[in-house]
Amino acid sequence: MKVLSIQARFTNSHSFRSGEWADVVGVVMVKPEIGEPRICYHLRFEDGTCDYTPTTEKHDIRSVGVV
Repeated sequence: MKVLSIQARFTNSHSFRSGEWADVVGVVMVKPEIGEPRICYHLRFEDGTCDYTPTTEKHDIRSVGVV
């Protein structure tokens, strides 16, 4: 079995760094200050910046190599 790393690119114009590919570090449950908990991708961008984006936002996924 091969485990592939993946990247995500969010295409919603309101997404943090919309249109940029980021490594998917994991999937976590996030509780915003206002609203209900939601499942999010933990993302790391090329410059090391991290973000958490809901899995329900419009996005593209690609595999980028073996872990």
